[in-house]
Amino acid sequence: MENITIELVKVLKTDVPVFTSLSSKIVGCILLCATVRYLWNRIFSGSSGAKTSAIPRVRTRLPFGIDYITRGIVYNSRNQSLLFWEELFDTHSPFRTVEIKLGPQTVIATWDPENVKALLTTQFWEYGKGERFHAEWKAFLGDAIFTTDGDKWHSSRSLIRPMFTRERVSDLSTFERHVQKMLAIMNSPELQGQPVNVSDFCLRLTMDIATDFLLGKSVNSLANPADKFSAAFADVQRIQSWITMAGPIQGFLPKKAYREGLKTINSFIEPFIMRTLALQQDNIEKMEELGKGYNFLEGLATFTRDPKIIRDQLISVLLAARDTTAATLSWTFYELSGRPDVVKILREEILKVVGPDASPTYTDLKNMRYLQAILKETLRLYPAVPFNMRVALTDTTLPRGGGPEGELPVHIKKDTLIAYSPLYMQRRGDLYPSDSKTPFPDPGKYEPKRWLAPDSRSKEGPFDGGLGQDENNDMTSTSSGKPWTPTPWTYIPFNGGPRICLGQQFALAEMGYTLVRLFQKYSHLERHMKQEDCGVMRANIVLTPAHRVMLVFQK
Repeated sequence: MENITIELVKVLKTDVPVFTSLSSKIVGCILLCATVRYLWNRIFSGSSGAKTSAIPRVRTRLPFGIDYITRGIVYNSRNQSLLFWEELFDTHSPFRTVEIKLGPQTVIATWDPENVKALLTTQFWEYGKGERFHAEWKAFLGDAIFTTDGDKWHSSRSLIRPMFTRERVSDLSTFERHVQKMLAIMNSPELQGQPVNVSDFCLRLTMDIATDFLLGKSVNSLANPADKFSAAFADVQRIQSWITMAGPIQGFLPKKAYREGLKTINSFIEPFIMRTLALQQDNIEKMEELGKGYNFLEGLATFTRDPKIIRDQLISVLLAARDTTAATLSWTFYELSGRPDVVKILREEILKVVGPDASPTYTDLKNMRYLQAILKETLRLYPAVPFNMRVALTDTTLPRGGGPEGELPVHIKKDTLIAYSPLYMQRRGDLYPSDSKTPFPDPGKYEPKRWLAPDSRSKEGPFDGGLGQDENNDMTSTSSGKPWTPTPWTYIPFNGGPRICLGQQFALAEMGYTLVRLFQKYSHLERHMKQEDCGVMRANIVLTPAHRVMLVFQK
């Protein structure tokens, strides 16, 4: 117990500034209070969690799995969350599903595609975010699309869906404005031939695009890297991740910086909402009729006049639109900096389809097969949301996990938490072709050519643009001459089923547009990073590079 407490104190003092004042004695008291709290709940509430004895179970050393909660925090602080999952399955289960008890809460971790399919589609209404997740995230995201279930979730999705129609997504003028601003900064004399922090540039670019699209006005963080809104948004996300991870001890964590960050965010957003609500609704509708269009905020105002509903949806979409896209772009540039062969083929495609100066159209981006393969490969190795979960909303089942071979259905009691990891699953070698006549590239390596037909992988080849979730397309072999397609529910970078990402095409267009514009101007990348910093993943809400991606863009 003492060793775990000391290790946790080290983590909190070195990796989370908001917790630097905690001492080992205070942390020990927190763990003791958490134990007493859960003993009380267990004895007097009569809740002992779900019983799923058929599933292999992790045996914890401390009461209520406190050692595993602490281990999770320590591994995350060391940027070893993927290793945590690997050890979980390699040590405790020969199958694809395992159970662990954390306090009165039963958690089932799975990487079985059939179980993921059940969670996301076939048994969609039996699993959801749950009340606990809603309560933990309510201060930040409110009652919006990412925190609710049932009718509230359906209403949120119906409210947002019209904002991401093809007509809106295919208007690339917002991308052009801000990508050109970024290029102007990168082309400035002081940065010529100098390493630049690509991660920072991507965050600022996507923040400017997202706020322009959502609010009709950019925060202009490319020109002003120190804007308070962007800093507060990043702080709140980081602390929110720790609140969620802390589980039973989250109530004891200091949240002053969290509350201050939320105040900054709300103070920035509120004037935009008030000004929009001051417009007459028929004026907004006339703008659309005249072909002038309107921003996301004005679009929401045509469906609801409730400022809280608008605020919650705005923040939720901003979270999805900014950070996930920035992270994927950062990982793409990181990988391309080590693959001049891939950059060469990409530039050839760009110059052939678009030319050296012209702006790409939406159709251009969709038809550039190698560009799309690059984005898909980045999302395979680095899914933007690395870990996800669902809660059983009623007594239900999972298709697999029980029996001597883990192939039988299992009973799941209400409130059981099911965790799954696209990051872990999409790297599992046993989910990829092994008997193909054409050798399949190592699943652990970055190889865009795996998405192209075998007879054209050295060039640009046929590319279907699918997500591998079409159950009528179960092709796992590359020997047919067709592009490889993942088996259903083994590749879910945008989730799947009714909750599949509404902004998927917007994000792909934004990333594709940025890559085209940059590689029209630059011929190759040089990586300027320490070897030990390369490829290290920080898995909080979004999977980001743990260290600055320092690159030189060469014309």
